[in-house]
Amino acid sequence: MYLTLHVKISDIQPTIWRGLVVSDDLTFLQLHTVLQVAFGWCGGHLYSYDVAGYFIEFDPKVDNAGVQELNVEDTKLCDLPLEEGMDFEYVYDLGDNWEHTITIEKIAEKGPKYPVCEGGEYNCPPEDCGGTAGYLAIMEQINAGTVDAGLAEWLDEYDPNEFEIDEVNEIFNDPSILDEDFFDFE
Repeated sequence: MYLTLHVKISDIQPTIWRGLVVSDDLTFLQLHTVLQVAFGWCGGHLYSYDVAGYFIEFDPKVDNAGVQELNVEDTKLCDLPLEEGMDFEYVYDLGDNWEHTITIEKIAEKGPKYPVCEGGEYNCPPEDCGGTAGYLAIMEQINAGTVDAGLAEWLDEYDPNEFEIDEVNEIFNDPSILDEDFFDFE
């Protein structure tokens, strides 16, 4: 089966979002890679999912007050009770706590061989900027034209309006995108 997903970063206006089509045969680790590429994150932080009462992460705890915890490497999307119209949560960078709401817009029997990005708007926030509050402070300075030299250097060529769907889909067409170690920083 194939899932059409609408993914947005929570608590930011204007909404930073991506429209994706993926196979439900992906592991949650592979979905993490897809989300990282689609949004432009670098993949260098811890993350988790909360899906239909299941908590999915790299190192699930054996006993966590009755919450069912699963491993991202072993659990596939098709292993969980997913339905059209349902939302689930993906949190990237457990320090900055970038919450993404993922809505399953459609489930179909046929789909693309590799993930596809069908749409989106705006660049993701810069890595390590301090979460939503830090990003909003940066955006205030950008919008007011008061970015100091140090911040400008740190931001490099960051453009909050930039989103290159063709670049995302070019990466998705590389078969290695679904390798378990695509973001291996060791």
